[in-house]
Formats: sequence, structure tokens, C-alpha cells
Amino acid sequence: MIGSEVKRMESLKKTIGVAGNICMVLQIIVLLVVFACTLYIIFGILGNHSLDFLTPYMESIKSFVISVFGSSIKESQDGIDGRLVLFILAGLLLTFFIVQLRLACNTYSKIVDKKIVAAREKEEADFNKQLEKDMHTDIIKQSHYLLAVQIRAKSLFKDTLTNEVHSLDEIVASKNDAITKFVAHMKQIRGIAFSKDGEIILISSSDINTLDDVVTEIWYIANALKAEYRTKKIGIRTKVAVDSYNPSKSIKNVYKSIRPLLDLNANNEVLCFGNFRNRYNLLENTQYMICIKGQYELGENGDETVWSLVKKD
Repeated sequence: MIGSEVKRMESLKKTIGVAGNICMVLQIIVLLVVFACTLYIIFGILGNHSLDFLTPYMESIKSFVISVFGSSIKESQDGIDGRLVLFILAGLLLTFFIVQLRLACNTYSKIVDKKIVAAREKEEADFNKQLEKDMHTDIIKQSHYLLAVQIRAKSLFKDTLTNEVHSLDEIVASKNDAITKFVAHMKQIRGIAFSKDGEIILISSSDINTLDDVVTEIWYIANALKAEYRTKKIGIRTKVAVDSYNPSKSIKNVYKSIRPLLDLNANNEVLCFGNFRNRYNLLENTQYMICIKGQYELGENGDETVWSLVKKD
């Protein structure tokens, strides 16, 4: 609707422009004829016959004036033909009206320009509003979520001069044991599903409103495991990435998109991209807030803005 209005006004502006150009051409023609008549009269008074070649045209002008105003106008005794003078005055008056018409065209053209700008701004605002509405609808449809959890283990012994060191097998065994305990604890929560990709645990749910409770449980068991293994001089580090998604989207693709977040040096944090941030901010009574973590180069994704899920005070 707005687009057709803009096109109509643009067409009107072109018409006004054409009318203004026609007026300018007419103005030039009238002024040239008036100028020629003026010179013809002056040269006649001076007895200069240089413009005698214009006589046929002047006679035509005189005949035109007689046809309009009658034959009462004659040539004066000093050689000034009243018919040509009257034509010159009429030409100047016509020029005045043409100039006014051109000014009116220019003024109206500016008014149409403002209306076109206003219509385009409204069109853009309506488009952005519709786009925002469509995006909001798409975001709302992201009712599922996926959490990717990575648990790592390392020795906390720092003195390399002592014999108290953990073997690689001990560290791997501790990590596997921590993962087993983590999964066993999380399976007590209803409404979530589990799968694994190597050492990465994937937790998914069809109800995004349960996310806060699930994340809280993740940190509860993660902190418990961290404290338990610290007594054994084993450090447990947990990384978490999250995203929301439309149920029509493959969970494999969702996991693939957030997998690079686990490669960042962000232990004991829940990281996400802007897509999840937009969806999470639409939830009510949330226990966490989304804070920007920074810009990171994440492989094929290039530079991405990464956000962090932080517990509210």
C-alpha cells in the first residue's frame, strides 16, 4: 500500500518536472520573441535596416494583435508601431505568469519530495516492524534447548620435585568417574534427554522454561564434584554451551553450531550466541542474566559475539 503511494508520488513529481521544463522552454521562446520585437522597433526608429529580414514575422505578429485587440491600434508618428508594443507588453505579462507557474511547480515538487521521504520512512518503519514481528515469532518457536557439557580433569600437584604425581590413567579415570556421577545426578531431573559425543554430554529438553532449573543443577553437581576431587588433588573443570532451537531443526546442527564455544578458555561458565540471548530475554522470572563476554574468532564462523549466562544476585 505504501509502496504504491510512493510510486504514485514519484510519478507526480516527474509530471511536475516535465511541466516545469515546458514552462522554462516557453519562457525562453517568449523572451526571445519579445527581444526580437524590441530590437526591430529600436532599429526601425534609428533607420537601421539590419533586421528587415524579420519584417514578414513582424507583420504576422501585427496581424495576430489586430485579430485579438482590433484594428484601432496604429503606428505612431515617430515610427513606433503600437501593435508591436502591445505584443511586447503582453509577452512580458505572459513571461511573468510563466515564471510564477515555474515557481509553483518548484514549490510543489519540494512538497512532493517531503511526502515521498515521509512515505519511504513509514514504509521502512513498517517493514522493520513486520521484520521484528516475524523475528519475534521465529524466536518464540524456539521452545527447545540444548546444553553441551564438557568435564575435564587435571592434576593439582604443582611440585615436580616430589613423587606425588598422578598418572595419565589416573586423571582419565577420575574424569570418567566424574562424568558418570554427573550424568547419574542429572538423570534424576524429569523432562530432559541425554546423549554423548565422546566426553561431551548433551542435555536437551522440549521446554525452555525448565532451563534455569537444569543449569542450576548442573552447577550444583559440578561444584560438588570439584570439591570432592580437590581432596584427591584432581581438578575438575566444567564448560557449558547452550542454544535454543525450533523443534523442526536438527539437534545435530544445533550442537555443531555451539561446539566451538567449548574450545574457549571459559571454565565454569555457560556460553551462548546472540540467538539464545534473544530467546532467553523473552522468558519471565529468570534466575540468570545474559552478559557479553567478548568477540572471538571461532573457526569457520569467523568473529562471533559470545555471551555468558550469569546468576542474578
